[in-house]
Formats: sequence, C-alpha cells, structure tokens
Amino acid sequence: MDLARALLETGEPQRAVELRLGSAGGEELVLIAGGPRAHYLEVLARCWLALDRPAEARRAAHNAKAWDSARCDTATRRNASCESSGIASTVARGRARPTEPGSSR
Repeated sequence: MDLARALLETGEPQRAVELRLGSAGGEELVLIAGGPRAHYLEVLARCWLALDRPAEARRAAHNAKAWDSARCDTATRRNASCESSGIASTVARGRARPTEPGSSR
C-alpha cells in the first residue's frame, strides 16, 4: 500500500510529503529502487501541486521522467507500462487534484 498516496487522496498532502521525503531518501527518493520510484515521484509531484508548490512539483515530475527514461531502453519505451503516467502534463496544467479512486496510479 502506498501510504503517501492514501494521505494525498484523503486531503493530507503535507503529511504525505513528510512521509515520502523522510522515509525514501529525500527529493529524489534514492532509497526506492527499480520501477516503483517513478510512481512514487509522481505521487510526490501531485502532493506538491496540492500544496500549491509548483516549483517542487516540476522538480519531482522531472525526476520521475528522468528515472523512467533511464530504466527503459528504446525498444521498451514504446510499451505503455514503461512510460510515466503523464505527471509532466499534469504539472504543466497545474492540476492539483489527486488521482481518482480506482485509477491505476
């Protein structure tokens, strides 16, 4: 279970940020290995948006995209499971709402 995402979805983005940054190695979430890091960075970006902190949201979105790109080679990049969920466009639009319940991210 992604507790930070649950906190975000229940209206507690500040607690979500504190949990995520405190338990995962700071803004780049260096203590999270593999594919989940991009997802967790996306949740962090959504938290920053909910807190009206667009600069931090852009930084988290950039880190998510960079991590996703680094782990996917050219052949697999075409696969939807290897692409980030669009947090960069969400940040660009400034949408602060968390993902809808029951969505894949």
